[in-house]
Amino acid sequence: MSHPLYHQANVKGPGVHALIIGVGGYPHLPGGDGERVDDPYRYGLTQLTSPPRSALRMAEMLKSHPYGSWALPLRSIDLLMSYAPNTSLTEEIEDLRSNGKVRNPTIQIIKTAFKEWMDRCVDDPDNIALFYFCGHGLQDIDHVLLASDFGRSSLTPFDGAFSFELTQKACQQRLPKTQIFIIDSCRRDAPDLANTLHSGINGLAVPTRGQAPQCTDLLTLQIPIFREAESLPERVSYMTSAVVSALEGQAATTDERGRWVVTLDTISAKIEHILKENMLRIQEEEPGLEFPPDVVNREVMGHGAVLCRLEKAPYAQLVVSCEPQSATAEADLACSRTPPPKEKALRRPADGNGEWPLKLAGGDYKLSATFHGGPWKKGEAQIFLEPPLRRLHIEVGR
Repeated sequence: MSHPLYHQANVKGPGVHALIIGVGGYPHLPGGDGERVDDPYRYGLTQLTSPPRSALRMAEMLKSHPYGSWALPLRSIDLLMSYAPNTSLTEEIEDLRSNGKVRNPTIQIIKTAFKEWMDRCVDDPDNIALFYFCGHGLQDIDHVLLASDFGRSSLTPFDGAFSFELTQKACQQRLPKTQIFIIDSCRRDAPDLANTLHSGINGLAVPTRGQAPQCTDLLTLQIPIFREAESLPERVSYMTSAVVSALEGQAATTDERGRWVVTLDTISAKIEHILKENMLRIQEEEPGLEFPPDVVNREVMGHGAVLCRLEKAPYAQLVVSCEPQSATAEADLACSRTPPPKEKALRRPADGNGEWPLKLAGGDYKLSATFHGGPWKKGEAQIFLEPPLRRLHIEVGR
């Protein structure tokens, strides 16, 4: 191989192979440092500050899981990134630029990296293939993703673009059996795109008509159609932050042996809730921000392949109240593990306040609401707590 990868492990057998692309710098778009061409389609595309940070955050998380280990060894990460001019870069990004472990994601380099990634992925049918893209995108018939040299030619600007749908379909017709696609890119409405081009935009690989898929376990995460990908300036994007949180344990459940695991199915089931909770926290920091009701498109199929196993129970949010709600302020609330561990039960005395928010390790809990006088009778509940969040209403009677 003619270039160093961001990560490569010399291990035999099946493993995880990732291709991670973050396109923030577009030299030929407004604000770029290359030769400018007019934007004939008036899509309003400019420079982006989030994609390189988002791609690096994804790569860092894959390289060193802080709370567990991958179900298979991490065998390779190829990281492609571009940066907008005058972007404040972290020291690590500067180092990666200087030592050659990241390449500029022009369309030709993306095609080369994709071919090399596919070659690594197909060498064992039990590998896990992960494809991640963060950068500009347009939506017409297909979701069109833009490489860093998009617009290099005013005559054929879309030479620097590729179709995600065709790329994914071609991948599914090949091994490995488990494939993951995370597309953190705008799907800005471009209704005239197909008519303007006259011919379709190619994928990074060509699917074969009529060929059955070899992929049996699939997870695809995308921004909803005609929506914008969101982030604060020079921060990791909201969607990538949610994916990282999911992999770190916020999408965990227990398997048949009681071990905490993250699977394709649990990510699909929980990612939207994780993303919405993250957005609520951001709104507390940045009042006035508004978010759409639908935040992520999910496609999952297969047998719920395990991606990672956690060393201990992940933390989860639990919000406790009474049913009816009017009894909550008068209740002495208590929460304890079952079976009882050495630590004391958590308690919240009646104080006239409402819901009781808790941050607890996942597992079995017993909760109670007791009263000193008044019309309410004691209520109890037992639950198994999983991340990311559960709201519990303890039923109390009169």
